[in-house]
Amino acid sequence: MIDIAEIKIDGIDVENGIKMTSGKVRTYLQILKTFHINGRKKLEDLATCIKERNIESYRIHVHSIKSSSGNIGAHEISKLAESLEMAAENEDTDFIEAYHHVFIKKLETVLDKIHPFTVEDSNKQIMDIEELKPELKLLKTAMLDYNIVAVNEHGKNIQKYLLCEGVGDVVNEILQNKMIGNYEDAILLIDSIV
Repeated sequence: MIDIAEIKIDGIDVENGIKMTSGKVRTYLQILKTFHINGRKKLEDLATCIKERNIESYRIHVHSIKSSSGNIGAHEISKLAESLEMAAENEDTDFIEAYHHVFIKKLETVLDKIHPFTVEDSNKQIMDIEELKPELKLLKTAMLDYNIVAVNEHGKNIQKYLLCEGVGDVVNEILQNKMIGNYEDAILLIDSIV
């Protein structure tokens, strides 16, 4: 297992990232792995959004990157994503066109620097997405009803999906929004899966 002193990644405040992700190095490394896998997918998704000029989908993707990069300590990426998210909300395509490529280049650089830490212990969990959907529906209902006990229960039940290919990043984002009481964005993300 890698020790905290061995984790040095340019552009990432590793110590803060570990604090944000439970304070455990193992958990942090798992989240880095998920961020790396989903980050590569987000690069493709963002390219499609730009090509199709789908500003709303672009906003959702940069919002997800904003939160997940902030959670791992990649503050510069998070701030750039936030700026692009605001531009998308305001339909400021000039700003997006001016800064999208800068953002993508910085994100690619961070993903490349994270990669060496994702290779060790790379047993990727694969779970059936159909197993996750009912739990997400229950979580959404609990959020709509503002039933905190049920929100916490169903939130715990989806944690096992954090390292699942294709949904781990979204599950992480849902859980982060749950933690801060931002149910509206959590529900939007749930709807993107269900």
